[in-house]
Amino acid sequence: MRTTLTAALALAALIFGPARAEEDKSSAVDTEHIFGFTEGTDIGDKGEREFEVATTGLVGKPGSFIALGTESTFRYGVEQGFRASLGVVNDYHGVYNSPDLDDRKFFGLAGLTTEFRWTLLEREKAPFGLVLSFAPEWRLRDATAGAPSDIYNLPVGLLLDKALVDKTVYVAANFYYSPSFLHSAGAWSTQKPLEASFAGAYRILAAVFVGAELRQYFQDARGLLREPGLFVGPSFYLRLSEATNFKIGWSSQIPHEGSNHLDLVNYERHQFIVQFATGF
Repeated sequence: MRTTLTAALALAALIFGPARAEEDKSSAVDTEHIFGFTEGTDIGDKGEREFEVATTGLVGKPGSFIALGTESTFRYGVEQGFRASLGVVNDYHGVYNSPDLDDRKFFGLAGLTTEFRWTLLEREKAPFGLVLSFAPEWRLRDATAGAPSDIYNLPVGLLLDKALVDKTVYVAANFYYSPSFLHSAGAWSTQKPLEASFAGAYRILAAVFVGAELRQYFQDARGLLREPGLFVGPSFYLRLSEATNFKIGWSSQIPHEGSNHLDLVNYERHQFIVQFATGF
């Protein structure tokens, strides 16, 4: 755990430390999508519209297990510095002979999602960019097991980013607190997981960024900052046109310091995201 925290603090120092001086402080790069799971702070201007399709995959539990969640979302810049989003979620679950999970095959509507983002600091005018996110979600099924449930998720997040070399090297950090309220079999239960992610992206071509990220999860079933899950992996971003882009990110779980095994009860061996977004 000490090594993990040291790495996170070192990356945070890069984010908040002084960036290389550049004559042109403006950036034509939309940082929201250039990382993997982590997102940057660019939310667009007032009146901008965007349609986004993002599929998140969970694979690698014992037995045969795959869970795919696809969000189709419309985003709109309500005011300068404030954006609202509305979308639908469709899931696919293929679970067979996986311990503690019922065998299940399902594809269909899984819920509704919203998000509201406020720009607190602009990257070009402050030492770093800072955005507040609130993303209420209603789900008809558990995102991992696929079991029918009535779930209300209320994630609150802080998104930060910084240009280390303008238009070329960017770093970002996301911090999420995600209370969830589940109603099943006539009873309510709650979960309050935490997530922190740190990412970097480097521009290798005019329309291509490659990067890497570290993501740390904590469940709360046995107390605060317990049941950790640590993921690392690469990312790839391609700008298809001025308003259209594509990205893919892949993360693999690695053991924490002092542990020689993976937690395949609370987490998966691999997670990935594939996203297409276009403005209009």
